[in-house]
Amino acid sequence: MKQIYYVIQALIHGRGANIIKVVSLGLGLTMSILLFSRVVYEQSFDTCFKDHDKLYQLWNIWTVNGEPFPPSEFIIGAAAGGILDAMPEIVESAASTGSWPVSAPIYNGSVRFDDFKVAADSLFFQTMGIEVLSGDPVRELQQKDVIFLSKDLADKMFGGENPIGKIISFNKEFELTVKGTYAALPENCTMRPKAVISLPSIWSRRIGNYSWNGGDSWKEYIRLKQDIDLDELNKRIDMVVQQHIPRSDKLGITVMAKPVRDTYRGYDEVKRMRNIMLILGISILFITTLNYVLISISSLSRRAKSIGVHKCSGAGTKVKNPTIKVYNAEGKQISSKYYTVKKSSGRKNVGKYKYTITFKNGYKGKKIVYFTINPKSAKLTSLKRGLNGFTAKWGKVATQASGYQIRYSMKSSMAGSKVVTVKNYKTTSKKITHLKKNKKYYVQIRTYKTVSKVKYYSGWSGKKTVVTK
Repeated sequence: MKQIYYVIQALIHGRGANIIKVVSLGLGLTMSILLFSRVVYEQSFDTCFKDHDKLYQLWNIWTVNGEPFPPSEFIIGAAAGGILDAMPEIVESAASTGSWPVSAPIYNGSVRFDDFKVAADSLFFQTMGIEVLSGDPVRELQQKDVIFLSKDLADKMFGGENPIGKIISFNKEFELTVKGTYAALPENCTMRPKAVISLPSIWSRRIGNYSWNGGDSWKEYIRLKQDIDLDELNKRIDMVVQQHIPRSDKLGITVMAKPVRDTYRGYDEVKRMRNIMLILGISILFITTLNYVLISISSLSRRAKSIGVHKCSGAGTKVKNPTIKVYNAEGKQISSKYYTVKKSSGRKNVGKYKYTITFKNGYKGKKIVYFTINPKSAKLTSLKRGLNGFTAKWGKVATQASGYQIRYSMKSSMAGSKVVTVKNYKTTSKKITHLKKNKKYYVQIRTYKTVSKVKYYSGWSGKKTVVTK
């Protein structure tokens, strides 16, 4: 406790530098943590899907006159289904989606909703690993004019009513029947539709090119049954694609699969922002650490000249003069010719006293340190065993005392000890009861004095033992 007391005093009296250090360190660490947290969040995209490590997105590379274009996540419509048909031993399911055919708003009566939607086939939910709350998407999404709603959009549209069977309008052009609902997806998903409309709804209206012959407008996914080397997987996918696409001397296409987690992380702007945030976070952390070190170094001399004085035990008639030693930044003691000491008066009674140290002759500044005078210690004179207890007696501390504290425990370390307070310093005995029979107890006593509502304690006396009856 003594060491804690001096640390607190040092913090209080060096509060200017300490506030600067705490604020600068706190702000720097907060900014770094926020930046690093954002980087972690950016890297967590698409882990929301069930068994996301088995989910892959299809990409294609167009080649014109032998010149390849950059990879695109919008591919020809029939690719996912063709890969599933050709590789059933590896691919569990596949799905094709498109947002452009259903970008117009939907209406519940006259209320318009512009939430993000996709048109998708019947294996969309199974492939993506999205939890279906109601309805049978494998069956229903094979029908035209069918829509599935996310739980949050269904609540927004129908206010908590059961949405199944409700009729809504797509852009006031044709009606859609709500056939099911699914769990809302978190924001860190690249595929996060609020509604899914069946692909036959747009096929029946001759919207879009969904074939092997062009029409690279679809986002497509496959879910694998088992782990397979990615290069081997892409070789087999390319073989399937080459068997189906029309032959052309000028135009070529390569389809490949990438883990769905690599989609968002692979965007150029995401990689650029991630690198910027990492550099900023590391830079701020480095600058904060350097700033803290420099502030600490700059305050070394001030802290070196703030050596405190210790407590003095035993108030009495003589004035207490604890020794003061001051050291410089190199740890060498400074001669008293470099400072003066102003002492509080009345350093005889129990209480807290101030020393003001003023530096001179090349040393600058002023430092205030404190020491305390504690009451004299009491001493146990006897312990008399009794039924389920004992009686303790001690010598009276006649001056500079308000009372006593007795503590007892069945452990010599005094762990878990109970404390009894005797509020009159003239009292010299105390009966302790309600203890366990035939048990050995360790007992100590100390004196206390209350000054200006603050209690000052002597040290505990030596331990005595007693065995109850």
